[in-house]
Amino acid sequence: MRTLLLISSVLLGSLLGNVVQNNKVGLASNLEKAISAATRGDLSSFRSLVAIDSSLVSATNPEGTSLIQYAAAEVSQDESGQRKIVQFLLSKNSECDIFTATRAGILDEVRSILDFNPDLLNARNLQGYTPLQIAALAPVELRSAEKIAQYLIQKGAELDLVSAIRLGLTDEALQLVKTHEDWVERTLSDGSSALLWAAAPRKAHSRSKELIALLLKKGASASACDKKGRTVLHYLASASDDKDLAEFLIDKGADLSKKDSEGKTAYERALAEKHLELAQVLVSPKN
Repeated sequence: MRTLLLISSVLLGSLLGNVVQNNKVGLASNLEKAISAATRGDLSSFRSLVAIDSSLVSATNPEGTSLIQYAAAEVSQDESGQRKIVQFLLSKNSECDIFTATRAGILDEVRSILDFNPDLLNARNLQGYTPLQIAALAPVELRSAEKIAQYLIQKGAELDLVSAIRLGLTDEALQLVKTHEDWVERTLSDGSSALLWAAAPRKAHSRSKELIALLLKKGASASACDKKGRTVLHYLASASDDKDLAEFLIDKGADLSKKDSEGKTAYERALAEKHLELAQVLVSPKN
């Protein structure tokens, strides 16, 4: 009898262990599927996964990244599926920080966070970005990010050089270059700088040759690139068909032959964006 009880106990323990392990595997599988749906912007699939497993609303990967952060990082425009997933998670009371809300372009959430904790206005995330910088550097098609930037400035956010340039605040940017010369060569965590963004402001009409010339005069290098190997010509090629500015930058030392991390020259980027007039200027002897 004792032997039978011992065997039964061992079998029960084994079964329970298998159940727990299977539950862990199932949770991990659901999380992986949810991460995939969040990054793709597949709202329908994401909703279905949360309906099956409500714990996904607050789940994180082993590094601590939440689903709302995964979705926010991929938001490219106001009507994107990723942004709708962020809004869905907020409706389920998913925890959201000011950086995530800003990146997703959710102004009401940014307001709510700052109402609760005004000290976060000039806070920096782990990569060193402020909410204003995140809003300024968000994709151009994400119009709500620009509204957030305006709101943050109205609230008293400290205006840095890159944000001023990206937001098209040319007069402010010119003044910052004069009063904070050390900011000219300062780079962000991705290696981008004031000069690179000066070639690609959110609005094309705010691109300023005067500002770019001043940045170069104050020490910015026309041949500098970010961590993805993109030069000022790559930034220009992705944003504009401004051949006159390209000629000016080439004359100042911008490298036509430099390839980015995807093996593309600025010329190839211009072709991809159908900036054909610019592409003619960017043709190097090697193309």
